[in-house]
Amino acid sequence: MKPIPLLALFIATVAFADGVPLMAPAKAPTAADQARQVELAKAPWVASVTPLTFNQYALDSNVITLTIEGKDYKFVGGKDAASDPTMVNGVLTKSTTDGWTGDAGPGTSASFVRDGSSVTGQIFVNGTTYGLISGALVKTKPVVGINNVFTPEMVEFHRKEPEE
Repeated sequence: MKPIPLLALFIATVAFADGVPLMAPAKAPTAADQARQVELAKAPWVASVTPLTFNQYALDSNVITLTIEGKDYKFVGGKDAASDPTMVNGVLTKSTTDGWTGDAGPGTSASFVRDGSSVTGQIFVNGTTYGLISGALVKTKPVVGINNVFTPEMVEFHRKEPEE
């Protein structure tokens, strides 16, 4: 191998040894995301909504960094097995989604799904659940009886169109 490619490989390895940030530089949210975030903030199961821009390419790394409420976390994990193909208009197509799971030590875990350019997911940190929904980090309130995991109602809320 030539010295130049080795040097580039070394620099890239050192640059990402500490992980790739899940949050990208902030950009203005779309009107639809803003409307959805306002509605999310009103939901009884939501403690807070923090608008963020997600770096979809972080899911290509084995180490993802994330700052939550001022504390830095380094999640170590990797991509999940590829999703099954789906049938679209009678044609078998390759799935456009991929997942990532990992943890940052005891009491933490993260799972993300990338579909095209969007990223959604759940993060558990010491008994608190956060969701990546509609361009925001959503902290949920503890919900007795469901182990603080997103319910079908929460997922359906995410899927519905925001009211104009």
